[in-house]
Amino acid sequence: MENCSVVNKELSDLDNFCHDIVSYSHKTVGLQSCLPTTLKHGSETRPWRSLYGMFHSIAASREALVRELNPRKKAHLIARIGADLLNDVVEFLSVFPAIFDILEYADVPTLQNALPVFYTLYQAWPPDSNDAQTTYHYLKESFSKFCK
Repeated sequence: MENCSVVNKELSDLDNFCHDIVSYSHKTVGLQSCLPTTLKHGSETRPWRSLYGMFHSIAASREALVRELNPRKKAHLIARIGADLLNDVVEFLSVFPAIFDILEYADVPTLQNALPVFYTLYQAWPPDSNDAQTTYHYLKESFSKFCK
């Protein structure tokens, strides 16, 4: 259970730190135009899709953020975001956009697609012994336990 608390704190901190850097970038004139990808903010409407968008946009702009935040004396905003954890979370969530596209953009009721989507997620995240003891492994293992 202690491992669960540590991972939950890591993920909560990652979410908070990413929101902080996105908020800062939206308030700072000229920062977004220096980045390869516009930083996206998470939302409550479509949380999984927006979380992926936020984490992915920060990961894609990480090097440019380091370069741009240093002279502004805001390097701590990107420094506290662990690159490995961020990339693991982006990889874990990467399956969501395609799945939600299927559900959101259909011109017919999609209730019959819920179970196949659930099994697609289950197959996309099998625990792997190669990534044991990582947050990515914990996320996949937790999802697998939830599915059983």
